Amino acid sequence: MKIYSTLGLQRGGAPLSKPIGVHSFMGISIRHIAGLFLIALTYIILLSLTGLFKQMPLIRTLYKRKKRSPLKEPLLRPAGESLRQMITDIQTDFNLDVFAFVLLSFIIGFTIQIYSFPLGLIFGVYLIIAIVYTIKIKKRIELLRNYKLGYEGEIAVAQEINQLMHHGYYVYHDLPADGFNIDHIIIGPSGVYAVETKMHRKPVKKGSTFSSVDFDGNSLVFPDKRDKHFIQQARNQAKWLSAFLTKSVGKKVKVTPVLCLPGWYINYKVALDGDILIINPKMSLPLITKRPVVLDTQTIKQISFQIEQRCRTSEI
Repeated sequence: MKIYSTLGLQRGGAPLSKPIGVHSFMGISIRHIAGLFLIALTYIILLSLTGLFKQMPLIRTLYKRKKRSPLKEPLLRPAGESLRQMITDIQTDFNLDVFAFVLLSFIIGFTIQIYSFPLGLIFGVYLIIAIVYTIKIKKRIELLRNYKLGYEGEIAVAQEINQLMHHGYYVYHDLPADGFNIDHIIIGPSGVYAVETKMHRKPVKKGSTFSSVDFDGNSLVFPDKRDKHFIQQARNQAKWLSAFLTKSVGKKVKVTPVLCLPGWYINYKVALDGDILIINPKMSLPLITKRPVVLDTQTIKQISFQIEQRCRTSEI
């Protein structure tokens, strides 16, 4: 039996069509609106508590307007800066996926308690959501593993080639190019070098045969695969840098591609012709400093100026 208020009677004593407490706005139950509001509020609280709220692009931009750095110009990009930014983005997405899954699980559980949907339907929806988010989270974990490995490699190479600065060389890291980045650039008396870092995981088995890679002139032969892409990528980046510097400096600038393989011993099956250097980064100092002088001091400074301007983009 429904109970109606006295004020809820029409003239003649006929009851109104809606009982007390049931209201709507634009056809949507106030109860549903309140539920959606609480869900949104819960999500905002979760993001705020974890610091993810400030990492969202729009919120981050508004937050930065409130504070200003004492530094007046952009910083030089550190080694692995592009990878570091990608790692941060993936970690943010990973955290959002986890919280979204937890929140959806809460909503489904809440729905079971409030509404009389068939349990089979509810659990079917939950199963689909669980599968989707499990796949997404698994992919992000794999991306994080690969990017972190690459980041460690770029740091390892940077620590070795930075020693060249004690021998009259300029060293820059993570140069932004056209749709890609060049891991490291070395400029000095023996020329300009575009350094590409590649981290290839070793097989689990121990032994010297599993720590060496063969270079046959066209490809790299690892214990578990043969690869031509690494070499071609290093050459393409050197070609781009040569064209960029030639246009910027106003005279022909040759760039030597260098492919660094941290942790690997390289067996040269053919003699290196100077077209590309494939090395363990620990070989960089003696190999580069012993090459013949090809650049004068003025040209070195001109090239370094152009590279530095392009590398001063690190966000403060």
